[in-house]
Amino acid sequence: MAYKWMKHGNGSYVITSKLKTQAEQECLFVEQCLNQLQPGEIVCILVSNGILSSSNQAHFRRWLLEDMALLIASIQLPTENFQVECGLVIITSFLILQRKGGDLPVPEDYSIFMAVADKIGFDSRGHRLFRPIINGQQTQEIDSDLPLILEEFKKFIKEVWQNNVDK
Repeated sequence: MAYKWMKHGNGSYVITSKLKTQAEQECLFVEQCLNQLQPGEIVCILVSNGILSSSNQAHFRRWLLEDMALLIASIQLPTENFQVECGLVIITSFLILQRKGGDLPVPEDYSIFMAVADKIGFDSRGHRLFRPIINGQQTQEIDSDLPLILEEFKKFIKEVWQNNVDK
């Protein structure tokens, strides 16, 4: 990812031998994470959505998904995630990737788990968010979409993803 990429008329990208004057740190980080994995191993990485949607990062996404990894899941977090502690208003996502290569079969078409967490248990000022429940002694619980997303992801892995890789 430290090298320049050239786009062809057909939409494909080819790496050049020229180094970039500035490399995107996130792209380099993802590349290094994947380079540490053996084929079939899985990594979960938190990235800004800029590398997922910016037209300047199209070569990175092509390289990532065509050459390096299967995308198992993309889970978007709300801006509050880094707003309180870091003062950043940034949309981030967890990417769960499985390294391609070796004898690992690569499905031509496969399902990807996608989710958006609107609530993560606190607001933009760091105040806890609660939702009322009536459950014996407990009268409220933290208002977060993450536990439900986790349960749905577990179900996806068991019922859908295993069928993707067993084809």
